[in-house]
Amino acid sequence: MHKIGIVSCDKWKNVIKEDLFLKEALISKDIDAQIVSWEDKSEDFKDYDFLILRSVWGYQEKVEKFKNWLRYLDENNIKIFNSTNIISSNIDKEKQFEILDKYNIEHIPTYFVDNIETLMSHLNDEYKVIKPTISGSGQDTYIVGGNDKNSIKLSEIELVASNIFKHKKIMVQPFIKQINEGEYAVVMFDGQVSHVMKRYPGIFGKHQKPQEQNDVPQRVIDFAKQIIDIEEYKNVLYSRVDLVDVGNKLMVMEVELAEPDLLIKYIKDEKAKNKALALFTDSIKRRL
Repeated sequence: MHKIGIVSCDKWKNVIKEDLFLKEALISKDIDAQIVSWEDKSEDFKDYDFLILRSVWGYQEKVEKFKNWLRYLDENNIKIFNSTNIISSNIDKEKQFEILDKYNIEHIPTYFVDNIETLMSHLNDEYKVIKPTISGSGQDTYIVGGNDKNSIKLSEIELVASNIFKHKKIMVQPFIKQINEGEYAVVMFDGQVSHVMKRYPGIFGKHQKPQEQNDVPQRVIDFAKQIIDIEEYKNVLYSRVDLVDVGNKLMVMEVELAEPDLLIKYIKDEKAKNKALALFTDSIKRRL
């Protein structure tokens, strides 16, 4: 019997519904699936046919340890999906955007800075969003100016930025007001669209649960598939492409290939949820 490790972390192991759904779906197909923590030093990852990176949320606070773990996998020829190369280039947004730029893929205009002087030169009276190049769950993400949730004054930036600069660069982006209307999250397995959600990031406004979209513009699907079809992303097991529609022009917010929430738990129809899980598990079985 094949054995697969669904990789979580100490905090979220056996807690996240999506991990539990995947475990049950794999077991139903006669695959030995276990949820494991990447932080568990007693775990022998060589016992698994391969690993699937899932709820490792919080790794951004332990970046070097996480990178060392990825190196350990490479050194011991332990397979993981998505691959360590994809994970490493994807969690660092500067590297991620460099790949998008290589193919002229439209994304939110972004500056990457590594010092306070350069950061301040990119800030003015317009709303700007600042966040670390390696981050998660909106941690250390701020809007400069205004009275929005998570807003920050220019006078407060130096203290916040100096802490971030100790370990990471900062990315500066315009505040896209259309984000309040939701962003498209296109979830794919083996490059095949499974489901599309509207996400409403609650970092700056009211938090809303993702809503499944049944009438998705074809241009959204086409754009997401175009991205996953580039050379660097071909053959990924899973992906979530987050897009925002700005004046009838689609732009990438993020391409999530490391540890995205695949939003399966928000699919209300049980048949549709099972279909998504079946597509995921079938994609896994093809790799055994």
